[in-house]
Amino acid sequence: AGFIAFIFREMLVEEPMIDLRLFRNRLFSSGVSAHFLFFVGTSSSFFFMPFFLEIVAGYSPQQIGFIMGVGAISMAVAGVFCGYLSDKFGPYIFSIAGLVAASIGLYILTNLTVESSWELVILGMTSTSLANGIFFGPNNKQILGSVASNFHGVISGFMHTTRNSGSAIGISIGTAMATLVMAYMGYEPTLSDLTTDSATSVLVAFVRGLKFVFYGGVGVLIIGMLVVMLGGRYKVKNY
Repeated sequence: AGFIAFIFREMLVEEPMIDLRLFRNRLFSSGVSAHFLFFVGTSSSFFFMPFFLEIVAGYSPQQIGFIMGVGAISMAVAGVFCGYLSDKFGPYIFSIAGLVAASIGLYILTNLTVESSWELVILGMTSTSLANGIFFGPNNKQILGSVASNFHGVISGFMHTTRNSGSAIGISIGTAMATLVMAYMGYEPTLSDLTTDSATSVLVAFVRGLKFVFYGGVGVLIIGMLVVMLGGRYKVKNY
C-alpha cells in the first residue's frame, strides 16, 4: 500500500524524485527490470557460499577468502573489457551474455553435495562473478543511454536502490527457501544452528535447500533474459 501511495504521489507533484514517465521508454524499463532481476537471482550465491565452504566443506577463513577472491578478480577483469566492448557494439549482447553466464554458474552450483570439492565451487562462483562483470557495465550503459543527460544523477541513485533492493529480496527469498527445505526434511529451520559439528544429515538438508535456491535463481535469470529481449535492440548513444 505504501509503495502504491508513493507512485500515486510521484505522479501528482510538479518535481517528483523520479519521473515515472521514463518507464514508458521500453529500453529504460527493460534495463532497470533486468538489473533488478539479475541481483535477485545471483545475490543468494554470494551470501550462502561462505556458509557452505566453512560449515559443510570445512575450509578455513583464509581458504574461503582465496576461493571467493578468484571470482572477484574475474569480475574486475570482465568489467573492464565488456564495458569497453559495449561502447563499440552496444549493450544488448553483453546483457544477454551476463545473464547466461550467471545462469550457468548457478546451474553448476546445483551439483554441490556435502562431499563436493573446492574446484566445483570455484567453477560455479567464477562463472557467476564473471557474469557480474559482463552484465553490469553494459546494463548501466543501456539504462543511462536511454534517458537525457539531466536525468543521469537521479537514475544512478535509482539504480543503486534497485540493486540493493534486488540483493536484499534475493537473499531473503533464498534464506526462506533453504530453511523451508530443511524444515520439510525434519530439521530445525534456521541457519544459526549450523556448525561444523552438525550431523551429516543436517548438512545434507542444508545443501538440498541450496539446490532449490540456485534453481530458483536460474529461473529468475531466464526471466531477465526475456525482459532484455523484449526491450529490443536500440541504438544507444555513448556517454
